[in-house]
Amino acid sequence: MHKGPVPLNDLTIKLWPEFDDPRLLVIIDGELQQTDQPVNVPVPAGAFINAVASAETDGRLLNIAWESGTDASGNSVVTLTPQTPLFRIEYYIPLTVQSDQRTIDFVLPANTFSANSGSIEILLPPGSTEVVLDPAEDASQPTADGALLYGRDLGTIAADQAISQTITYRNSTGAMTMPETPKEAVVSPPPSPPTSTPTATTSPNWLLIGLASVAVLLIVLGGYGLWRTSRPEPELEPESPAPKRRRKPKSKTSPAGSDQFCRKCGTSFFPKDRFCRKCGSKRH
Repeated sequence: MHKGPVPLNDLTIKLWPEFDDPRLLVIIDGELQQTDQPVNVPVPAGAFINAVASAETDGRLLNIAWESGTDASGNSVVTLTPQTPLFRIEYYIPLTVQSDQRTIDFVLPANTFSANSGSIEILLPPGSTEVVLDPAEDASQPTADGALLYGRDLGTIAADQAISQTITYRNSTGAMTMPETPKEAVVSPPPSPPTSTPTATTSPNWLLIGLASVAVLLIVLGGYGLWRTSRPEPELEPESPAPKRRRKPKSKTSPAGSDQFCRKCGTSFFPKDRFCRKCGSKRH
């Protein structure tokens, strides 16, 4: 296990206040001289670790395992063991804010790294004013979207050399940089393929087709009902009254019987008939 400052070919420290969060985003990129060795990076107490990654041969950054702990001085450290030369650590820490003024005091303690070359990059939100850097920048320029970019060359970094940077500026609008300047994505390794067959789900296209079919059916039924209600009722022809059966008027003379017709042959009786004139049946 390597002890003491980790030797690097190159070290880049990026300080991006109010990038996509009201805090300061710190990004430390390093290129190892020797891989497969533990790297201990001091971080301020209460820092939120956003990503710990290493770069693949195609340049993609993949999250890797890491541990948090403390060093001999009691400082918080992040420990990682990159399998490739390039690694990255990202963390957030609060800004010191007083009205619209922001203050940053960044320190990377001595005996953390030695490096053949190093640099600091500072990216401030659009509209930042009254910018003061200590030590001062070597170069500065606005980005295409109005953010302010500053660079400082660290040269060769000795093992016992601490790296510090103080930044003050005003941000009266509270703007952030993220909408204008997206940062490089750090991704996780692809998950293992599932061992079981996934449960089939209903396709949204079939659901839309079913809803459309129901809507069409309701429209057709509604149109048919409207046609039925608006259609004139057919006029019915009046029924012909049933023919009334004509009966012979009753005789005022008391009949010999109460029957008006013969019960056997249906022949009409005369008032004084006691027997049927046709068949001779008795009148009742």
